[in-house]
Amino acid sequence: MGKNDGKEVKHSNVVKKIMGARDVIFESPTQELYTSALVVFQNVCNDFTKFLTYVKSTVLVVKDNIVRAWTDHVFPLGCKTTNIVESAHALVKKYLKNSVGDLGTCWEKIHDMLMI
Repeated sequence: MGKNDGKEVKHSNVVKKIMGARDVIFESPTQELYTSALVVFQNVCNDFTKFLTYVKSTVLVVKDNIVRAWTDHVFPLGCKTTNIVESAHALVKKYLKNSVGDLGTCWEKIHDMLMI
């Protein structure tokens, strides 16, 4: 890490500051607060331009899927837990029996599972 006013900046402190600013972005309950949090995040990441460019071009382009300001407006259709997904995942694991196998073998096993 670089120097800051003659004092060595600790890597862990920089990471904590960036992750904290990121969390504020994701938990922003309104679009206005999201915009403010984004400005703070950009200021925190000012010395890391490649990282900031990466975040803007990958993570923030899907903000509608990850930021509370947008996700809280999605109608959940009564689903409050992930139980349905968890049980489906357990069923697929049961049929596959292991995590190694070629696409053809996995395809056949999942097809057999769906035909029951």
